[in-house]
Amino acid sequence: MATNKRIQSLEGLRGIMIFLIVLSHMEFLKYCNFGHAYELYWHNPTIAVDYFFMLSGFGMMFSFLKHGGMSGPGGADVRLISLGFAKAKIRKLYLLYVVTMLAMVPMVFVHGWLHGKNLLMNFGTITAKLAICAPLVQSAFGTTHLSHAFNGVCWFFSTLALIYLVSPWLMKRVAGWHHVWWSIAFLPVFMIVICAVLGMVDAHVSFFDDLAYGSPYMRVWFVIYGMVLARIIFAWRMNGTVPEWMPSAEIVVALACIAWFFLRNTFVEMETASALRRFVDVLLCGGLLFTLSFERGRVSRLLERPGFLRLGHLAMYVYLIHYPLRLYWESIVLKRVMGNQMSDALGLVSVVIIVAVTMVLAVLWDKRQMMR
Repeated sequence: MATNKRIQSLEGLRGIMIFLIVLSHMEFLKYCNFGHAYELYWHNPTIAVDYFFMLSGFGMMFSFLKHGGMSGPGGADVRLISLGFAKAKIRKLYLLYVVTMLAMVPMVFVHGWLHGKNLLMNFGTITAKLAICAPLVQSAFGTTHLSHAFNGVCWFFSTLALIYLVSPWLMKRVAGWHHVWWSIAFLPVFMIVICAVLGMVDAHVSFFDDLAYGSPYMRVWFVIYGMVLARIIFAWRMNGTVPEWMPSAEIVVALACIAWFFLRNTFVEMETASALRRFVDVLLCGGLLFTLSFERGRVSRLLERPGFLRLGHLAMYVYLIHYPLRLYWESIVLKRVMGNQMSDALGLVSVVIIVAVTMVLAVLWDKRQMMR
């Protein structure tokens, strides 16, 4: 089985996952008549976010192994911090990141002014936050006041950039693990323990509120899990063998993920809900990566269609663009113009407009990138 090309089924799945995130950000829908159903069944970006972090680790390790791994160029001599590697990974998206952050400055300024900040204080706060966000270090602080500053979804880019700094070192370590199969079982349990510990810090230290979800100290373990899966799948693909049950497993895991997306929030009342849900999230994301990586089932063939691959290609552009549009639309149109008079039709029309404008801008940005 070939290992010298991108795994298209995983790329196609990016398009679906990004729209699960976009849908979950349309939080004005909770004020519609179907708002309770939206919050309970449709407002669930977690499994999609987890997928992107795991896919990042998977893609880096797969490429590392494809180019020789430890015996490849630079494989044996890797420093703990690799600034050049991180710069290369973020270069494609950095300009759009800056543009979307700056696009939110007027809204942040007006928000500060409406809450009593004078001109000097407002300017100072914005300048300080921009200074922290420019080098992509905001998520390291573990507080949403910084990680979600300006364009709130940019915490993802910051966290990933910080993880990229140590990714070559991590890949070298994971590539040298002897009992990699044990890691598949051990890491999800370890990740839940880390999540619980960081969650307690979030709950008891007033400064922190994002260590257990968005910080690099939590998300790096999702990247590592993706690296572990890549090691196993790369070796399996090199052997050219695919288990007979893999096409059926694709369907089972895909259906389980769909069911989990709709039912996940119904477990919120359980005393052990948080740990249980995170454990299931990790297992299902890992299952998706594992089964789809063999590209042998009906689900893989569906995701490899040009439409899904195109959406997957635009995924990160859509991610960075949609959130500022959603915030401006809600603040100006829904609140100022419509006076918070939300209806089902207005909510649905708003989603269509935001998604349509996002897609147009994402396509235009992509064309700009190709012309450079």
